[in-house]
Amino acid sequence: MALLRDAGIAYEHTGELVSLELADASLREVLERIEVGLTSAECDAARAVLLDAGETPSLSDYLRADALTRVISMVRSRWLLDALGEQTPVSFFQPIFDVATGAIFAREALLRVERDGAYVGPGEAFRAASDHDMTQYLDRVARETAIASAARGGVRENIFVNFLPSAIYDPRTCLATTVRALAEHNIASDRIVFEVVESDRIHDPNHLSRIIDSYRAQGFRVALDDLGAGYSSFTLLNHLRPDFVKLDMELIRDVDRDPFKSVLASKLIDAATDLGIAIIAEGIEREEELAWVRERKVGYVQGYLLGRPELLAG
Repeated sequence: MALLRDAGIAYEHTGELVSLELADASLREVLERIEVGLTSAECDAARAVLLDAGETPSLSDYLRADALTRVISMVRSRWLLDALGEQTPVSFFQPIFDVATGAIFAREALLRVERDGAYVGPGEAFRAASDHDMTQYLDRVARETAIASAARGGVRENIFVNFLPSAIYDPRTCLATTVRALAEHNIASDRIVFEVVESDRIHDPNHLSRIIDSYRAQGFRVALDDLGAGYSSFTLLNHLRPDFVKLDMELIRDVDRDPFKSVLASKLIDAATDLGIAIIAEGIEREEELAWVRERKVGYVQGYLLGRPELLAG
């Protein structure tokens, strides 16, 4: 109680129940001040529930009370619900170039969601979605937004679309809206490459294999992101047998002057080439890095040196 009193926050105290009546505009600020004043253990132990102004809590309200930590996270991430309600998500596109011809081979769709007048990336958006148990929904929105944005922007090349395997509970059901979106915008399935992201968080490769099999059965291709970032990506390479692999950008950074990276990247390139898997080197930011991958016959490249993500007009 001293925390609330010292902060000048009005409250009612009955037994172990503390009630605060706050305007929406001040709710986040007050909760964050409470969070700062309590230990993490105290925030986890305290239970809280949000009610409309003047509403008397019922037994069901008490039963759905959640940890104060989670309630604060949900309030902090309400911006995402507003953005989705206003249908502000868009896709920026970053080009992927064919090394041999210099032409754009594909464009990778990258989710952007508006917050406070500016766009934030998928990392922040998916963290907010997790607070509201909306990861599956946002993953679907991201795929549909990528397709609609590609059609609106006049994309004629292949389209790389990221997806979170953890958000796919049933491949056929989860893909149905994506297939409908492709039909609506007259985009052939063989132009879509589904890119597996966050490969280090995949705990069930067999489930992911079933997802990939379902995608391939409908004519889609598959890319594995961040090859070389960890042991799990090598395990997935065996399970998924992808059409493309992306060499991790941390591996490519300064690969021309780091002997360790050079040897490791060369071995990965040789292995993928022997397996008939197309290679994309991402994170190219220097001419020397581009020259290094070109010398080793890498097929495709992506990075800020060549093209940044952009919102296509349309």
